[in-house]
This record gives sequence, structure tokens and C-alpha cells, in this order.
Amino acid sequence: MRCALSSPATTAPMPLPETLAILMVVAVCGLLLVGYPVALILGGGAAWHWQSEIIGIGTRWYLARVAAREDAAGVRRSIAEVEALIARERDRGLPPGRVLLAGFSQGGAITLATGLRREQALLGLVALSTYLPLAAETPAEATPQGLATPLFMAHGTQDPVVPLAAGQKSVEALKALGMEATLRRYPMPHSVCAEEIRDLGDWMEARFASA
Repeated sequence: MRCALSSPATTAPMPLPETLAILMVVAVCGLLLVGYPVALILGGGAAWHWQSEIIGIGTRWYLARVAAREDAAGVRRSIAEVEALIARERDRGLPPGRVLLAGFSQGGAITLATGLRREQALLGLVALSTYLPLAAETPAEATPQGLATPLFMAHGTQDPVVPLAAGQKSVEALKALGMEATLRRYPMPHSVCAEEIRDLGDWMEARFASA
């Protein structure tokens, strides 16, 4: 895989090593898709070119007021499906420590649920406009390796779908478990913005440099 990364400070895309992978978990119409972006541009906007596949039924989205209806079985099924793709990358010669798992909204929830439970840490986790699923079970199920995984977590202050408070509560829960977690806030609804993309690009560059 070949990715390209650019920022306002650069005029030409910077090639990323072919020995790295970004797995982006996206929820579409109740299905989880995992995409392999072959081009990522960070700057005034973001453009993703995908090779993607449906990997299974996603979890039901829920708001804080109906948290009791969380589809725990669906979350665990989704974790297993993402783990299968990580294992496939490993079998192709790419170790988990060179895989970045990212997701927005429901995809971000599965990113957190998967990354925190891994015995082998990933290169990093990106969780955007999301929350921590299976929060009650996480203290007993999170691994030291999962809690040590670098995390980029961000949220919109005007999010009407997943309230900012849900993201804040999730970060506090992660910090209580010993994870180095902070929530970046941006003046936006349930979406992404240029400032967030620039910050994510800087974070990703640092992660790639460390790999």
C-alpha cells in the first residue's frame, strides 16, 4: 500500500512507507466497512481513495439516554471481524505494531473496543466523535498493551448525535484505567473540520516516524 500525506507546510505529498497500514473502520447503513486508503491528503481538506470491503453487521448506534440498549453482542462481533483483518495483515507480513486503527462515530467506538483489548499493541488508535462502548466491562477486559497504545481522540463541541459529554466521560474512564488520554475539542457538529484534520495529520506523522 502506498499512501500520500501533505499539510499546509508542504507543497508536495509525502510518501508514507509501504510497510505501514491504516485500517479505517466506517459504519454505513448498519454495516461496518474497513477501508485501506491509498491516498490521504491532510490540509485544507481531506481526500480518501478507498479499497474497501464489508466485514459484517455493525452495532446499533445509541445515545446516552438509551445506553441500556447497547448491542453488546454486536460490538463483540465487530471486534472479532476487525481482529480478523488485523490478523490478515499480519499474515501478509505487516505486524500489528505497524497498523493504525481509526474510526469516526460508530467506527470510532469499535476502534476503541478493539484496541483496548489487544494483547499486541497497535501503532495507534484514532477515535473521532465517538464514545467508549462496553464501558462497564472495559476495566476487566482492557490489556496493559491496549492501554499503552497511543490515542488520538477528538470531538465536536456542537455534536447533536454523540454529545460532547459522552466523549468527555469516555476519556475520563480511560484515564482512570491508566491510559494517556485527552479529548481534543473543535467547534463543529457531528463531522470533521480542517483544524482537526491538520492536528490528526501531525499526530499521524509522529506515529509513522516512530514505527
